[in-house]
Amino acid sequence: MSAQVLPSEPALAGGQMEMPPPEVKKFLGGIPTPTLDVPVTIVFLVLFSLGAYLHISVYKANAKRGHKFLLSSLMFDFCMVRVTTCLFRILWAFIGLQAPGIVLVANVFQNGGAVVVFAVNLFFAQRLIRAMHPSIGWHPVFSRYSLFLIWTCPAVTIMNIIAVCVNFLVPARAQGAETVLQVGACWNMMLVVTPLLWLFIASAKPGPTPENFGTGDFRAKASLLVFSASVMTVGAAVRLTIAFNHNGPEQLFSKASLYTTQFILEYLVVAAYAFFRIDQIYHIPNGSSGPGDYSWNGCPKRGLWTPEDIEREIGKLGVRYDILTSRGMNKKGPVFALLYPACSEQPFAHDNKDLPQVPPEYVDGFLPPRPRRVSRMDILTGSYSPERPPRSKRTTMFMTKDVELTPTITSSPYQKFYD
Repeated sequence: MSAQVLPSEPALAGGQMEMPPPEVKKFLGGIPTPTLDVPVTIVFLVLFSLGAYLHISVYKANAKRGHKFLLSSLMFDFCMVRVTTCLFRILWAFIGLQAPGIVLVANVFQNGGAVVVFAVNLFFAQRLIRAMHPSIGWHPVFSRYSLFLIWTCPAVTIMNIIAVCVNFLVPARAQGAETVLQVGACWNMMLVVTPLLWLFIASAKPGPTPENFGTGDFRAKASLLVFSASVMTVGAAVRLTIAFNHNGPEQLFSKASLYTTQFILEYLVVAAYAFFRIDQIYHIPNGSSGPGDYSWNGCPKRGLWTPEDIEREIGKLGVRYDILTSRGMNKKGPVFALLYPACSEQPFAHDNKDLPQVPPEYVDGFLPPRPRRVSRMDILTGSYSPERPPRSKRTTMFMTKDVELTPTITSSPYQKFYD
């Protein structure tokens, strides 16, 4: 973090040039100046303040609904650490080295804030591993190992703070403090790379279908975590290089190195977590303690189910099926499924299919006309003068069909007398 070097600019006091102090620390970003560092630092102060407001607003809104996502609170804490860092750097730019306490506090917050994001990423990686490989992710060994890494984040931060204070205030113990800072930088590098290593091994190892949780696609969760861990690895690598290379090139300690590898990349993570709503995509049901608990009641609201989630659950049955959806239907519309238990073929992939074997007489079919609306006036008038039913056609008493009548001649016993 620091090294014993001579400053490049002499100090002026009382009109005479004085020799610089024999030992002056070399910091990442150098000594801030009012003309260059203050305007840039004010911009980052506003950006991190906005990030803190977004994350704490999301946390409070979820808490009112009984959905407590504590990781949003941790992101708020990280933003506030960066806000404090910017404030002390602005004070440092105006006061200079006359106030060693301000310089000490500014460096403590600058080097100890990123570990909060490391802990958040470890939580996310643990949930993804449990969803991809439940037998490994829920094993007691892995659970205790992941929790151990998470709890080392505050422990290593406290250790680094003590080492920084000893390095500034007790020059006789500077060598031992530098060793402690090197150990802390190595440990932080391991913490930031661990989620990437876990996801690589879990993706390379064959396993069951990932148990999706929260909202959104599972690939989006893994991609967001890979982006965050990769971005934070850059800043951790720069701090690790400085810890082991005190007399490194000036470009390593320059202001551009501080603002690009630290503040800009860290704010990208803050903005990405706020934009993609980590409180929704990484949410798990309360009380999850074993395989299957992430998907059990994983969607607290019925509207959180998507057609892909429904098809994924149907695909677990192992029977052939067809998903029937209407053309132009959005994801909030109904989903119809046809199951073929007696069919030995593999299940179909999700696709928009038309209803098979539609009878031709129903192709251009239409609904019957709606009945006429009966008002209250119709009811009152109908009670006084009800409508007569239509009369049937008049027919004969015994005839059931029209019969043509023809004259007939009968014989009589008196006919022979007339002949």
